[in-house]
Amino acid sequence: SWRDGVKWGTLDLSGGYKAVFRKALPKTTLVADPFHLIKLANQRIDETRRRVQNELYGSRARAGDPLYRIRRLLTMADERLTSYAKDKLVGLLKADDPGNEVATAWQAKEALRELYTISDPSLKPPVIANYINVKILARSDK
Repeated sequence: SWRDGVKWGTLDLSGGYKAVFRKALPKTTLVADPFHLIKLANQRIDETRRRVQNELYGSRARAGDPLYRIRRLLTMADERLTSYAKDKLVGLLKADDPGNEVATAWQAKEALRELYTISDPSLKPPVIANYINVKILARSDK
């Protein structure tokens, strides 16, 4: 069948599309586009932020809580943050993220975004994984 000839396919990463994709093209490699990967990373950041907030205060976030106040900044691209916004982000993460879980999620998202700027096609997955680890470690020193 023609389906056996399809090697790669890209789509929205939502559950419904993914399930249909897997059923219709079980041998095809799923490839996610940058927009949907970053969207997924931002969702994971928000889930992590809410979980940490709940663990710290035993309730949902309130408007004055530090992690709640930076929820939008966490989803913005690093280069779009003003110096004031970046200082606010870093300061409130230090104040309300004792295990650095939210900060690490944000750093991973930013490292993922940086991957899309790499133009060398010879990079292999282990090199990319190392790149992400190095970027996260470098950012954690800031």
